[in-house]
Amino acid sequence: MQARPLVPLVEQDQLPPELQEPYAHVARSRGGHMPNVFKALANSPRAMEKVAALGEYLRFQAGMDPTVRELAIMTVARQMECTYEWTHHWNAAVQAGVPEELLHKAGTPAIEQEPGMVGLATRYARLVVQRQEVPAEVIDGILREWGPQGLLELTVLCGYYQLIAGVINNLKVPLEDSVAPRPFNS
Repeated sequence: MQARPLVPLVEQDQLPPELQEPYAHVARSRGGHMPNVFKALANSPRAMEKVAALGEYLRFQAGMDPTVRELAIMTVARQMECTYEWTHHWNAAVQAGVPEELLHKAGTPAIEQEPGMVGLATRYARLVVQRQEVPAEVIDGILREWGPQGLLELTVLCGYYQLIAGVINNLKVPLEDSVAPRPFNS
């Protein structure tokens, strides 16, 4: 039995008319349904709108390779021990075509041994969440592949998903009833 969330999960019809369109936009941008984390954030509709806009940019507009992006997000989710985020992004990774062998390494030290940006981005994500110094060779590799904008966007992605995990974990936001939790890889 899951703990009750500490804030209500707000439905669109509970908002005043002028705040219903931003809510609907968030739902549309996430496949037509409103995830519980954004229902929780809707207790402050303007905060929900701003937080969701950054996530929308990072996931759908930044141009980051989908495999690298989803594995970096899953690394953050694992470090933050956020089953909700892990489960949702496992499913997003499957939809993005992340190879099964990489999915089963996600969140473990083995993923960081992968060549190219998968290894670099997941190592970077883990170290950022753990607030450890990132070795120069990791930074240099990311800069070589993605340039300054890519490094910045990866850093913001890590911070964004720490924020989302913090909201979920601290406010005890449950997975949607239709979503089965996915255990962390070991």
